Amino acid sequence: EEIGESTCNTNSDDSVLVAKKAPNFKVQEDVLLARAYANVTTDPVHGTDQKSDMFWSNVLLKYNILMNKQPKALQVPRTSDSWRLRWQRTLNKDVQLFNACYSHLLNKNPSGWNEEKIMEEAKKMYTQQSGGKEFKYEECYQILQTLPKFDPMRSTPERSICTSPTN
Repeated sequence: EEIGESTCNTNSDDSVLVAKKAPNFKVQEDVLLARAYANVTTDPVHGTDQKSDMFWSNVLLKYNILMNKQPKALQVPRTSDSWRLRWQRTLNKDVQLFNACYSHLLNKNPSGWNEEKIMEEAKKMYTQQSGGKEFKYEECYQILQTLPKFDPMRSTPERSICTSPTN
């Protein structure tokens, strides 16, 4: 069976075919994934009452619709599994941790702190909680925080997985 050059490379003796690794996810792809996820989750007809495979098929469908509106240079073909894993291992995990940090600070209601200061401190707290990794999904968080799962006002200090550096 012949495999196209766009999906694999050969080694120097042409005896082994190796699949090309897709490029790293770009910020715009993560944002579109967050939008697609939010759109499918808030679908008034189906919402979250979908089997996993159907849910992720719908997320991928919505993502593709959003991606097709982008310039061709930004479009990277990916499988539904790659999107599901990106969501589960990275976006959901990191946004949930950031949200816990943000919620913790919001619930403390520090005197004189505005939204900008809470975001700044939540990013610092996230970096501490994540072992030094900076939070780079702020645009995704802005989209996802409108969903009940990520609503910082629904989180309570008892449920928060983030603690302040002084605790």
